[in-house]
Amino acid sequence: TYTTQIYPSIAAALLFTIALRLMAGEGAARAWRIAGASALLGLLPWLTVRTWPIVIGTGLVLGGSVVLRGRWRAAHRAARAGPLELAAAIVPSGLLLGGLVFYHWSLFGVALPNAGYFLIREQQQVAGSPLVGGWGMFFSRSFGLLPYAPIYLLGALGAHALFQRLRAAGAAGAALLLAGGLHLLFIASVEHWHGDWSPASRNLLAGLPLLVAGVAAGLEVVGKLRTTRPLWVGAASLAAVWTSSVSLIVLANPSLLYNSPD
Repeated sequence: TYTTQIYPSIAAALLFTIALRLMAGEGAARAWRIAGASALLGLLPWLTVRTWPIVIGTGLVLGGSVVLRGRWRAAHRAARAGPLELAAAIVPSGLLLGGLVFYHWSLFGVALPNAGYFLIREQQQVAGSPLVGGWGMFFSRSFGLLPYAPIYLLGALGAHALFQRLRAAGAAGAALLLAGGLHLLFIASVEHWHGDWSPASRNLLAGLPLLVAGVAAGLEVVGKLRTTRPLWVGAASLAAVWTSSVSLIVLANPSLLYNSPD
């Protein structure tokens, strides 16, 4: 749907996914994987301010997993790579975020990342109602996700299965759940959750990995059903056809994607 548009949130979703893949890896190159995930997290706020919940959520899980792993090794007198892994988790993202702070200080005179939003805080309302934003970003006729892509309704069906999968996935699963959940909560709490004059649901793009995982879990649940499986397969197929049709239509005429909250 968004291939004719250039939004940094698309790249952010890809970097988030790669970081999760790196966190899921094991073996001798674990410190390098941690460093790679850390570097990707440090890059995210360079793309868009809306990635901060992802950075915070994933960073907490990444750092926590390194600390807990180091304590386990100490308790079992295993080979210790704790300090190296801890440095790998902190240094790459720290350098990149520090560079962002310096860059925005040179531009705006304020030593904060994404300082432009800080400077307009008195001219533009930022905080909104998470109940209004949460309902709107999924169900709004103009700006909601589901009227355009009802295939994501499968995420509700697969919520429990997804949670079980993420529990078994270790740090990567915890990071996807925490960071994706924080991102959704953040977008719902912003006054401009709709993105103003823009394609519907564009603010959800950075957290798309969690939503896509929910769809996959929903399809898995449908595949395991017995008596009601034909009904659910039919409903899922209808949702997929609707979603694909909308995508093809707006690819042919991208201007149809744009709506105004006014």
